[in-house]
Amino acid sequence: MRRTSVAGSAIGIIGSTIVTLAIGYVASIVLARSLGPSGRGLVAVIQSDVVLVVALAGLGTPTAITYFASRRERFQPALSGFALIYAGGLAALAALGVLFGGGWLAANQGEGFDPRLWWLGAALVPLMYYEYFVASLLNARRAFRLQNILNILGRVATLVATVALVAGLGWGVAGGLIAASMISIVRIVGCLPLVARIGLRLPRPHVAWATVHYGWRVAIGQLFRFFSGRFDILVLSLLAPLATVGYYAVAQTVAEIVLIVPQSFGWVVLPMVAAGEAYRAAPALRLVGTLGALGVVVVAILGPALILLGFGTDFQPALTPFFILLPGIWMLGMANICGSVLSGKKRPGTGSVLAGGAALATLVLDLALIPPFGIVGAATAASAAYTFYGAWSLVLVSRALETPAHELLFVTRDEARGYLKAAATRLAMLRHE
Repeated sequence: MRRTSVAGSAIGIIGSTIVTLAIGYVASIVLARSLGPSGRGLVAVIQSDVVLVVALAGLGTPTAITYFASRRERFQPALSGFALIYAGGLAALAALGVLFGGGWLAANQGEGFDPRLWWLGAALVPLMYYEYFVASLLNARRAFRLQNILNILGRVATLVATVALVAGLGWGVAGGLIAASMISIVRIVGCLPLVARIGLRLPRPHVAWATVHYGWRVAIGQLFRFFSGRFDILVLSLLAPLATVGYYAVAQTVAEIVLIVPQSFGWVVLPMVAAGEAYRAAPALRLVGTLGALGVVVVAILGPALILLGFGTDFQPALTPFFILLPGIWMLGMANICGSVLSGKKRPGTGSVLAGGAALATLVLDLALIPPFGIVGAATAASAAYTFYGAWSLVLVSRALETPAHELLFVTRDEARGYLKAAATRLAMLRHE
């Protein structure tokens, strides 16, 4: 497999992510203004339900697919067959869940809304899982350019569907959920030619077992990370009006712009470390830490305008939790890329233990702070848990890389000069093209 630059590949993903976020921001505005705080809150709740099912029942297999497909290309046809079978199983599981628990969810999470919306949520479960699979396959093959194109097209499709179904036809929350699914649909359809070229075959027992065995250790961490990042949404949906959930969802949406850099690098770092290039992890971590800190400053300045001018003055209560979340989001980004490094070094269980500690902290703080302080308590709990998670992730990764933790946060002067020189050279080349 050809050698690619960590920074170069990640910058391409960052560029596409910025474009997709800009498009997604417009779609979010259309959604929020069309549905209002309560409707926007319910969309966030059902999406959180879907992510929870995929994180819990998916058993971390998409990450396992990235790992094994990166190490052995000959496994890819069997992994494709595994993913297709697994998606079918998740579809059946989600349908049973709504059949027996949909009434309770509708009564406790969406009072006043149509209970049939949770059937639509169930349909999104296998779709999201298979989207994760194709993304894992693209990462393993380092097909970052195709991934960038599909990300942008998916966001465009979501925007068009949001305008047509929610604002135009007035389909409400159902239209919002269908529009959100367009990202998954575009990614899957766009990868079908690649999947066809790779081929499809039934996985042998040892391949399926290895995938699940590796994946469940990741799944524990993913489940814990879900609770760290989205448990507050679920608690708010049970203890506060849906309008409050809508405010908090908007605050998260804008604050999580800071995660562009670590998420982009994480896609690149995991397959590279898995392929035996762990020596490239420390420089990547330093670059992520530096760009993430700069991102916090930029988002803090622009965030209020993005909320008030974009979503409208009705969402002004989102400002306070937005500012509380920002510092913790930076550390969450560091924790995420540390998890990618640990997974690439075949130590997903370590990342899961860290995520478990963060989830426990989130659970305790949410239950302690949300009842008396509401949305402010949720943001405070999340920011504190993210900071705990990021700090301990850096400590353990520093041991794995034999590099002091404080040397993984910011680029050195020599590295900064190198990056600036490379950027200047690239800019000069673009001017002459």
